[in-house]
Amino acid sequence: MKCPHCGKIIPYSAGFFCNQCGALLSSGTFVAPAAPPPDLPAWETEKRLTTTLQTLFQTIFEVIFSPDRFFKKAVAKKFSALPAWIFGLAAGSIGLLAALFWSTIFRKYGRSFTSTYFLLTDEIPLPYMLIAAPFFFSLQLFFTAAYIHIMLRFSRLKKASFSQTFRILCYAESPLVLQIIPLIGTLAGSLLSLYALLTGLHHLYTAGRVKLLFLLLLPFIALAAFILIVAIAGVLGGIIAGTGFLQEWRPFFDWRQ
Repeated sequence: MKCPHCGKIIPYSAGFFCNQCGALLSSGTFVAPAAPPPDLPAWETEKRLTTTLQTLFQTIFEVIFSPDRFFKKAVAKKFSALPAWIFGLAAGSIGLLAALFWSTIFRKYGRSFTSTYFLLTDEIPLPYMLIAAPFFFSLQLFFTAAYIHIMLRFSRLKKASFSQTFRILCYAESPLVLQIIPLIGTLAGSLLSLYALLTGLHHLYTAGRVKLLFLLLLPFIALAAFILIVAIAGVLGGIIAGTGFLQEWRPFFDWRQ
């Protein structure tokens, strides 16, 4: 709040008089302090409407270099998921265009940089890919957020809504813009995106990053363990069969004798 006489900023604890110039703020009427504006991500402020690119890259840089500070703001209150979805599409599109560019340059070496995008490959003509990219990228965001939400929903963690999980995932796509750097950009972007996602989920569900990673990978760990057990059992069975050990015990199990 500003003093109407001197124009100085007045603390919210100010009452009838300005603490800078001493002037009466209103005639016999107490001026109630205005509520401080919510601390929002730069992309979700009114500046987005006038300085879109500035707020876009400001948000991307904050997610990459200050993920803890960013996601504390992002999960502070329940905000709409629409701005985050638009941001995710924008950041993902920048990464996709960079991946397409480098895939074209390095195609003769057999390298592809679009593996991080669901159903989008180098074989699709560029005009069709640019048209279909927002749709398929939105599907990727939705199904990934649904998987994360379901896996964490049934664990003993703090409950959160699907829209909050979806918001975290959309903002965690920010590091994908690092794909503008050839070769190492895809790996660095993927690792930083995973770290940003775990950081956002850490603040949303108040759980450790390692625990969250374990919960998200639990089905794959269980599947790998099952395959390993079956493989070990098959190898041991082959070894035992090769030694003829079972043939010695066959008369004992033959009920017809």
